[in-house]
Amino acid sequence: MGDEPAKKNDWAISFLGRLCLIGWVCAILYEAFDFLKPVRQLCLLFGPWACAITIVNGLFLFVSRRKVLILVLVLLAIPPGCLFGIVLKNIAIEKKWIEFGDSKADSKVDSQPATVAEPAEETVPRKFTR
Repeated sequence: MGDEPAKKNDWAISFLGRLCLIGWVCAILYEAFDFLKPVRQLCLLFGPWACAITIVNGLFLFVSRRKVLILVLVLLAIPPGCLFGIVLKNIAIEKKWIEFGDSKADSKVDSQPATVAEPAEETVPRKFTR
């Protein structure tokens, strides 16, 4: 009776819970502090990684341990993960690291020669002064 060890918390649940909390805090701070660039950069540094580690490790641990709380934490990490995915995709498009959109529509527009009307000749010559 007295020889039974005290029940310890599962390390995986606390690990995933903290990572999920980091992801949510970073997502909220990223959206809230639009005027502070260093805070936004730190949130972009830590937030996506926290969400990705939570989702990948959570799925692995859920399969191996079969605890529902792990699945709940994985599901809680998906919304900030999606937010950071959209933000990072928009940054990549803005910096032209990737192309986004219908490439066939762009090639059709570029493949047709543009007809440009020639400018009329000026009747009065311009004088350049220094």
